[in-house]
Amino acid sequence: GEIANGLARVSGIIETGAPEIDGATCLMPIGSLRAILGYEADEATQVAIYVEDHHRADEIAARLQEQVGGEAVAVLPWSEAMPDLATYIQLEEGGNAVMQGIIMVLIAAGIFNTMFVSVMERMREFGILAAIGFSRAQLFTLIVWESLWVAVCGLIAGAILTAYPYYYLATTGLDTSMFVGDQGAQVSGVTMPAVMYADLYLPHAFVIVGAIVFATLTAGLYPAYRAGRVSPVEVIRIV
Repeated sequence: GEIANGLARVSGIIETGAPEIDGATCLMPIGSLRAILGYEADEATQVAIYVEDHHRADEIAARLQEQVGGEAVAVLPWSEAMPDLATYIQLEEGGNAVMQGIIMVLIAAGIFNTMFVSVMERMREFGILAAIGFSRAQLFTLIVWESLWVAVCGLIAGAILTAYPYYYLATTGLDTSMFVGDQGAQVSGVTMPAVMYADLYLPHAFVIVGAIVFATLTAGLYPAYRAGRVSPVEVIRIV
């Protein structure tokens, strides 16, 4: 709760490219800083712990809080220590989720149109199947299976077509220096690199795959319903 001050000689100026960091950061030998603050060798104001997967920050912070936490120690995940950056990331993720939702609706509409036209063109075939003993449930299940196969084939084709672009973005990266400069963009005191790399986060990938399968199956429900309601007497006469 007190202001500490000391005198030191400037031996160099560091430029990170982030004005907030360059204008408010001073690096000192830890021994000199301890002497100014009156700290012992085992005392510290803040200790930063870097983890391999930032998605586990909350879990790790909670475990550390149980082990070393108390009235004198607070263990904070990065989202609480840097709330401005966390808010920015949440806005980015929210916008990305909205765009993915719109794309998902467009995909479902295209699949619905394909499945519906396919069913209407084969009404006579479904009528013959119904006449030889296929039940409504079997015809309905047949179209649902077709929808599932459309989803599976689409996912395989999508994985093949995007494999090289992903490899390129993961290894070479996307250079945005012409937009943000060579030093990169600055967000809430954190400098983002000018070259951005893609990284596949498996939980998100599983969610996207599941959403695509769900949207495809949903789009095929009404065509499957129409196929199951076919009347053999009426559609067999269709030439």
